[in-house]
Amino acid sequence: MRGMKRRRRLIHFSGSAAGDVAIGVVLLILSVAVASIGLLLPVVPALVWFAACVLAFVALHLRRGSHGRRGRAAAIVRLRPPGPALKWVVLAGLPMIVFGLAVGGLLQLWTGAIHSPVAPSGPNQLEELASTRSGWLVLTAYAVVMGPLIEEFCFRGWIQRPLERTLGPASAIFCSALAFAVVHAWYGHVGFLVMPFAMGVVWGSAVYLTGSIWTGVALHGIWNGVLMVVVGLVTDPGAIFVLPESSAGVIALSLAAVGGLLALVWIGGQVGDRGRVRRTTHTHPPGGRSN
Repeated sequence: MRGMKRRRRLIHFSGSAAGDVAIGVVLLILSVAVASIGLLLPVVPALVWFAACVLAFVALHLRRGSHGRRGRAAAIVRLRPPGPALKWVVLAGLPMIVFGLAVGGLLQLWTGAIHSPVAPSGPNQLEELASTRSGWLVLTAYAVVMGPLIEEFCFRGWIQRPLERTLGPASAIFCSALAFAVVHAWYGHVGFLVMPFAMGVVWGSAVYLTGSIWTGVALHGIWNGVLMVVVGLVTDPGAIFVLPESSAGVIALSLAAVGGLLALVWIGGQVGDRGRVRRTTHTHPPGGRSN
C-alpha cells in the first residue's frame, strides 16, 4: 500500500512539475519577445519600456490567491527576501566574477579566442547595437535588469523549483542550468555553452540555499554587468578574456578558477548553515507548530 501511494504521489508531482516547466518555457518566450522590443527603441523610451516590463512581470507573480494568501506563482519562484543570507550573497559576487573570468580564459584553449560576450562567434546585431554609446546603454539595461529577472524567474523558478520536488535539488539545479545553457546555443560553438551552464549552477544553488529568487537575479545581474563593462571598454576583438599563451598562464587561470569555485562552495556552506537552517528553526519550533 505504501509503495502504491508513493508511486501515485510521484506521478502526481511529475505531472504537476511538467505543467509548471511548460509554463516557464512559454513565459520565457513571451517575456523575452515583449521585453526585446526595447532594444529597438531610443534610450529613454527603451528604459521606460524595460521599467514597465519589470513592473508587469513582477506584478504577474504577486497576484494573490484565495483568501488573500500568497499566489501560487510567487510560491513557485520563491518570491521572498533572502533574509540573513543576503550578506553571503553579496560576498559571493567577487569569487563568482573571478571564477567566471578564469573559466572564460581557459575555455579559449578549446574554442579559440572569444570575440565578445554578446557575439562570441563573430559580429551580430547585438554587437552592432553595443558599438554606439546609446545602444550600449540600452543593451546594458536589458542585460543587467530585464534579462536576469526574466531568466531567473523562469529557469530557477518555474523550471528548477518543480524539479526539486521530483528529482531532488542537485538534479534540478543541473537540469535548469543545462536548459539555460541550451537556450544560449546561438553562441555558435558548443564550448561556449560551458559558461552559461557553470553560471546556471552557481545561480541555481544560490536560489536553493537562500530560498529566494532575488539572490539569483542579483548575481546574474552582477555577472552580466561585468561583461557589459568589458564590452564597453575593450576594443580589441578576442581580448575579452585573458588568452593563456603559456603553461604559466594556464596554471594561473586554473588556480584562479579553483580558488573562486572553492570560495563559492564555502560561502554556500555558510548560507546553508546560517540561512536555511535558521529559517527552518524559527518556522518549526521544537514541540510546536509553525506560526
